Amino acid sequence: MIINKLAANTTTEQFKFAGHETFHLRDGWIYKGLQALQTDGSALYHTDAHHNLGIGINMLKSLIYWLRATNLVEIRRVKGQGKPTLELTPLSSLILKVDPYFEDIVTLWLLHIGLSSNRSLATFIYWAFNECSQREFTEERLVREIRQFIDENEAKQVAQSSLEKDARCFIHTYLSLDYGQNTNTLDNIECPLTSLDLIRRSAIPGHYKFNVGEHRQLPLEIFIYALFKFRDLANQGEVVSLEDIRWAHYSPGRILNIDMHTILEYIEEIEHTSSYLHLARTAELNMVTLDNSIETATLLRECFKLRDKP
Repeated sequence: MIINKLAANTTTEQFKFAGHETFHLRDGWIYKGLQALQTDGSALYHTDAHHNLGIGINMLKSLIYWLRATNLVEIRRVKGQGKPTLELTPLSSLILKVDPYFEDIVTLWLLHIGLSSNRSLATFIYWAFNECSQREFTEERLVREIRQFIDENEAKQVAQSSLEKDARCFIHTYLSLDYGQNTNTLDNIECPLTSLDLIRRSAIPGHYKFNVGEHRQLPLEIFIYALFKFRDLANQGEVVSLEDIRWAHYSPGRILNIDMHTILEYIEEIEHTSSYLHLARTAELNMVTLDNSIETATLLRECFKLRDKP
């Protein structure tokens, strides 16, 4: 479901809910989809595409959604041409070169950053990581809170069932399934993003919590990429406060679920090993000056610098 919000400057902001057809991103889906698109940009729109991939029709629709929501493909429509095409992005082209089977934790972090910063296509996931005020939550609480987000943005109302599907899918995307509840083999295929350990079950049944703090599997290069992507998405400019790096929308603190102590450790290491940034400490405010000549496209390649194949 796509809804529009009319902003104060009269431009239209688009939100999307329940585009996943109730299916969380399955392990192996993206590999299949990108392999097909390498030779034919319209491959996933062919009438027999779901048979070729070994998935159902609704799963195919879900796959196309996840490919777009993770910023791995961009849709192109040509006037007079019936089928749209899906073009690979620089991110997916790089992944196909260095990690085609999506086995590297770096690849999974990049997929997560793409999802959680995609306000227009992955609205629920964007909101959960960037604007949700609850550290611990239930599906019901998520639905109540995102409805407030919709109201505040003066968007058209969304069906309760769509929000409930999004809440459930969000949890299954980031948390390993409870196999005792379902014996369907297809339903038990997990999302690879569960390995990032960003969400955990609480001690209370039906309650969950964001796992905020140090993530030992979070490479320094991913933090750097997220920091400069934050600069670009939030129009921060070259000087940004530590508070914003922790709490602002699109910030590494929110997107990566890391606390201020961890952020400081990363920033100090970056300052000592590169010229990407400078940390200025004062009694009132700690500010970080970023090198504005650094482009995120360069940093994206840096994420895989030790993994490039000859």
